Amino acid sequence: MFNGYTTIEDDSKFMVLDTSNMEGSKENVKSCQYFDMLRFCQNSAFKDRNERFMVVADESYLLLDPKVPQGLEFLRNFSKRARKYNCSLVVITQSIVDFLVENIKQYGQALFDNSTYKLFFRNGRKELTTSKGIMGINN
Repeated sequence: MFNGYTTIEDDSKFMVLDTSNMEGSKENVKSCQYFDMLRFCQNSAFKDRNERFMVVADESYLLLDPKVPQGLEFLRNFSKRARKYNCSLVVITQSIVDFLVENIKQYGQALFDNSTYKLFFRNGRKELTTSKGIMGINN
């Protein structure tokens, strides 16, 4: 895992990187795992500017742990660079508020600021108020 070799082949048209088994890992191990996985993802996405590439981060609240900042930093940095490489980033979460907690807001706000499209479904009162603020919508 840490010596530069992998059995993952990035020549497929569709790839899923499942992180569900990483949740029980110690924080220092999880940091390394996230770093390796997300670096692999970024290297694949930015390898060929002529190839269209999409990264979908479903259940993205799992990447919001301030003790393991690799996920947050990846989402922010990828969102800022993706369009230059013919890439797109789709971030899926059930609560927009999760991205705007004070100790991670600098990362979460960057995702909203760099988004071309923002789709909101079934917002509760708190999420709706937050969404309106982000979008600059008045009553």
